Amino acid sequence: MPTSENHFSTRLAEWIAQAPQHARAAVLEQARLSFLDTLGCMVAGASSDPVRSVVAVSTEWGSGEVPVAGAACRLALPWAALANGTAAHALDFDDNLEPAFGHASAVLVPAILSVASSRRSPGAAALDAYVVGIEVMGRLGAAFNMEHYSRGWHATLTLGAPAAAAAIARLLRLDTSKARNALSIAASMAGGSKIQFGTGLKPVHAGLAAKAGITAALLAAAGLDAAPEALTGNWGLHGLMNGAAGGSEALAAEIGEPLMIERFGLMRKIYPSCAAMHRAIDGILDLRMAEKLTPEEIFSLRVAMAEIQTQNLRFPRPSSVSEARFSLEYCAASALVDGELGLSAFTEVAMARPATSALAQRVTMVTDPALHGQLQSDAQTPTTLELTLCSGRRLQQVVAYQRGHEARPLTYEEVEAKFVSLVEPVLGNERAAALLALLGTLTTLADSSLLLEAAVLDPQA
Repeated sequence: MPTSENHFSTRLAEWIAQAPQHARAAVLEQARLSFLDTLGCMVAGASSDPVRSVVAVSTEWGSGEVPVAGAACRLALPWAALANGTAAHALDFDDNLEPAFGHASAVLVPAILSVASSRRSPGAAALDAYVVGIEVMGRLGAAFNMEHYSRGWHATLTLGAPAAAAAIARLLRLDTSKARNALSIAASMAGGSKIQFGTGLKPVHAGLAAKAGITAALLAAAGLDAAPEALTGNWGLHGLMNGAAGGSEALAAEIGEPLMIERFGLMRKIYPSCAAMHRAIDGILDLRMAEKLTPEEIFSLRVAMAEIQTQNLRFPRPSSVSEARFSLEYCAASALVDGELGLSAFTEVAMARPATSALAQRVTMVTDPALHGQLQSDAQTPTTLELTLCSGRRLQQVVAYQRGHEARPLTYEEVEAKFVSLVEPVLGNERAAALLALLGTLTTLADSSLLLEAAVLDPQA
């Protein structure tokens, strides 16, 4: 017989339904920056092949009223969320939430904006819903990881679906009973394996989580009931996915004390690739600049990482742009050749460059034996670089935190510059500036549907 730990989902649902609206300036600013960063990723990612596939299929089922950011189409709410979530994650340029080891904002921001667009929700309500979604995804991550992630589950979908359900339940102001049903319904839609890393399906996981959360919350709002505890217990997500039940009582008691967004923040990306390699890229670029290195001077590069990181970087010789984002060898070589790792590195033309291909052959990634078993926190997984020059000289560097981590956060200017670089090529200078200005008013914006409206392409353009 299944066991039940009703305290966990009930406690989460009570907090979702009853916690006062979050109004602290520092919390709202963190949330606003996440909307800024993620909406930029959505606009730029809308032209990717995965989004094209999602839109092509969705439009066969009819149109709707919810805009797809960066595209010239509108879809019915669930399919718009699927497209917007996929776009947010398509370039692997969106943020991470450390306890969940998942892409939180690529799920939550598209889900919230898609619902807010159809209901004309105020900006403050959208930000409040985001804070709630981050809290739930972070608490689930703390309860499930690192066993969950190490088993191969893609937390962006497995934990993102109930987190999105929590955010939308909050946005719709569902009561405790319905919020708990939303969590339970979303649990039946959670899944997703890391085997999809390096494929077009990987970013679709974010869209599926956004769509699942919306669907779960709307079904709960319509009166659909579900098991009171579907997250813990032998037959709950924790037991089924982790192979063990329980262990969540203290985590539920701590919800909101402090908020996950305050305790961990979001790891915003400076490179459009798997975050597992970002310490390595930081170190490479630092050494390249400090030593004024040229690719011709480099004999070899050895990169030692924790196993949890090397397992994700599975493509030493990538055959596609999607695989290149999960190839340390390619990304390291590209960074050494170009002095940066930007979107321009992830094209078939860039991948075919002889200089990059030759240098990638001299990059070796190994699992650091000193980090064996250290899987409790991202902070326990430093990356060690050993660069050997043709002269025989050896350079070594240890990178504890990547740029964008809470220990090395991006400045507002860096987040804004990233947004502009993503949006201007799609919307043009004037519309990009208008969208940036609109995002600046999000805490007081009366109608947050204006954000997607400002980001949709003119079908006549």
